[in-house]
Amino acid sequence: MKSWLKFSLSLFCSSTAFLNSSLAQAKEFERSLELLGIDTSQLQYVQDETVRDRNLERVIVREFGRDIIDEIDEFETRYFYHKIDLNGDGYDEAIVLIRNSMMCGGSSGCPNLIFKGTSRGYGSTLLSYLSFGTWVVGTDTNNGWKNLYKIGKCLNEPSKTCYSVIQFDGREYGVDRVVSRITLRGQVLLASPEYHTLQTRDFQYSRCSQGDRYCIKMGDYGPAVGYIIELLIGKGYYQGKNDDIFGSATEAAIKKFQRDLGLTPDGIAGPSTIEELCVLDEISSPDISQQRRVQLGRAASNCIIGLLYYPETYVD
Repeated sequence: MKSWLKFSLSLFCSSTAFLNSSLAQAKEFERSLELLGIDTSQLQYVQDETVRDRNLERVIVREFGRDIIDEIDEFETRYFYHKIDLNGDGYDEAIVLIRNSMMCGGSSGCPNLIFKGTSRGYGSTLLSYLSFGTWVVGTDTNNGWKNLYKIGKCLNEPSKTCYSVIQFDGREYGVDRVVSRITLRGQVLLASPEYHTLQTRDFQYSRCSQGDRYCIKMGDYGPAVGYIIELLIGKGYYQGKNDDIFGSATEAAIKKFQRDLGLTPDGIAGPSTIEELCVLDEISSPDISQQRRVQLGRAASNCIIGLLYYPETYVD
């Protein structure tokens, strides 16, 4: 099991907290950097992702160990993240900031991680780092990967503030070194006031605004979502991997399905949409027997009741 204590070995002692949430704050942040002899006029400011990423949560749990995460659930683990292709291979890496009162190391900051993007999701951990500050992803590269910049206390003169660059060494992002009097080009990654709460459960389903029924939507995950995707696949509305996650592809498929049936295309699997999804096309065929039609009707009824009221009972 990996422990969050490994972050105490971070070489970068502390960092100034520049977690800005608006362009005005970003401009103030920019001006403060110019005082250091660092030209930041070419930088762009990018807010973090607003949709929870279940695949990312799985690798975060993998990184820290499920037992460690479960033990600190009472403190609520939060995370912010950006998706950026750091090496130009077409797959986005995830740059993640973890917030938890037990995991943040006092003046040293909170865990920052980078997970490699692959065709199957997120792979190896490219960076584990303690910091409070905002990352800058440069346009310049080393070994084919974009350089990362941080602002914080100088390594040799803690009373002063310095900029450091962290470069890819061929396997991961390695030791940082101080830089000065350069023009930074790239993206400043800002963490907004909104955050995502790390979920360790195997499913999450949304309830409708009124009543006890479920309206499964973007960000939900678990076997019931996988079943909805299977129904969409069977009706020809979804192509691709079924990972039990209600993502953008699932939402787009639901919207198309709703438009074709004259439903409100909100991309949410609510009561009307679930009722239509659960009825298999075969039931309308004139060539099936009455017995088979009855079987399909019962299956549709069980599907509707299960998804609307008891989605957590679905199993892999």
